[in-house]
Amino acid sequence: MTGFANEEEAEVHLTHVVPFLVEDELKRVGAVFEKLPNWHPRAIRDGRVITGQNPASSALAAKTLPDFMGVANAACGSRDSRSLRRAGMLGFLF
Repeated sequence: MTGFANEEEAEVHLTHVVPFLVEDELKRVGAVFEKLPNWHPRAIRDGRVITGQNPASSALAAKTLPDFMGVANAACGSRDSRSLRRAGMLGFLF
């Protein structure tokens, strides 16, 4: 899950285009919404939810997937591509 903070939506003049503001909706349903200054990448994992603040956060969010799925990072040399392919994670490695 990823979404713009309210200020980021306002900065690109989309607050009246989108059906709802992600930050407002998450807060409305009781979520804790954490953010960095506008356009800074931020990704966090909380249990089974991986989320990023904005599109700049996509790579950070994706990099949490191997750990989340229980697959070691291939860049560390701890798994080969065949193991990662079997685990369905090959496409997510950076």
